[in-house]
Amino acid sequence: MEGVIKWFSEEKGYGFITAANNIDYYFHVSDIKGSLLPEKGQNAHFNAESTSKGHRAKNITLTKNNIASDNRLDFCKNCNKKIIPRMITYRGEPQKTVCPYCATVIKNFDDNFLGEIIAAIFYCFTSMIKILFEFITWIFSIIANKRK
Repeated sequence: MEGVIKWFSEEKGYGFITAANNIDYYFHVSDIKGSLLPEKGQNAHFNAESTSKGHRAKNITLTKNNIASDNRLDFCKNCNKKIIPRMITYRGEPQKTVCPYCATVIKNFDDNFLGEIIAAIFYCFTSMIKILFEFITWIFSIIANKRK
């Protein structure tokens, strides 16, 4: 049977596989053939069995990874659906891309770095003006005291 890893916890050692028939199958790390741990969204081939506790996957073979190696996301990391990310803009500037099904943020376009540089330059400039103003008032106070 074929399916996609829905989620897997390395700490707990178990997870779930969603099959093509939308049934979730429980699996334990000991059911996986090979030494690699599964990742969310990864394809898997397995044998299904029904137990008193529910559906279980056995003899799991991890096949290909659904997430492309060139950082282009083909499957949402949250809902495991094949997606074309949607761009969110604000005032014509890209802000982020999201999954069209579950609205999970895929990528943030954080332009705050340029804003932080401009703010730092402005702060330095105003600080220099303040220091210059205090220096000039100090010089005038010295000159005024010498005239007395």
